[in-house]
Amino acid sequence: MYLQQKLFRALGIPISRMMGDSGFNMGRSAEITRDEVKFNKFIDRLRNRFCVLFLDLLKTQVILKGIMSEEDWTRISQDITFKFNNDSYFTELKNNDILRERLDIIAAVTPYIGRFYSNEHIRKNFLKQSEEEMLEIDAQINREMQKQLEAQEMQAYQQMMSGEEPDQEEESPDQEQTPQ
Repeated sequence: MYLQQKLFRALGIPISRMMGDSGFNMGRSAEITRDEVKFNKFIDRLRNRFCVLFLDLLKTQVILKGIMSEEDWTRISQDITFKFNNDSYFTELKNNDILRERLDIIAAVTPYIGRFYSNEHIRKNFLKQSEEEMLEIDAQINREMQKQLEAQEMQAYQQMMSGEEPDQEEESPDQEQTPQ
């Protein structure tokens, strides 16, 4: 056990990971230890180093196999990215906490939208959405609203075909029906 602790400490692995009885705390991100954060950053640095190694190996392979020339490689090498699996529950918790805080801020400033804040300002500065994200989200909302409208129209049509009265929107009190 002593040797294992020394080895883990030398590798920079948090002590909490080697204690089998402690388990992993599934609480808020604020409860994650500093060692766990340091270890996560260490893993990210290792991943970046491996990206360079993988690119170099791939370059050697494709040039020696004659798949592409060195000029072709220099042209496309900037477009190659590596995506590693993220097994860090900490990152997910942190992102959720950030989103929760942003939504709390939006809830607090909602009464002031149109008076002191615009919707675009809130989306850009509080939700940190880019122009592309805003356009994509707006398109998704429009598609969802269109689907909902089509479903309501289909339901009204089916009710009409079955002889039932279509569900009416709530009528306002000043729209009284007069007998004919």
